[in-house]
Amino acid sequence: MSSTVPSTPRLDLGADVATLTSALCELESESGNEKQIADAIESVLRPLSHLEVTRDGPTIVARTHLGRSERTAPAGHIDTAPLADTPTLPAPRPPRIRTNRGQRRGAR
Repeated sequence: MSSTVPSTPRLDLGADVATLTSALCELESESGNEKQIADAIESVLRPLSHLEVTRDGPTIVARTHLGRSERTAPAGHIDTAPLADTPTLPAPRPPRIRTNRGQRRGAR
């Protein structure tokens, strides 16, 4: 019996922001289970020669070394809160873009 290892989803950094956001929303990212989304983000950042990428568990740091006196450090989190198990919540649905806004649990 052979086991298959799921491949890392490929993100397209050349896609428009709505498409990229939708692709990110499709990946598993519940708190404590961020490996799939972290793997996907790391896999698109690591080949970029202008970045130094460091990974520690689900934490990814990508930095430049351009010799500038100051840097901007955008930061965020890639995990989502688990949904409560209650029948009053609608069933999960695929992300969609409507009037330039992403709609999905965890997307604003």
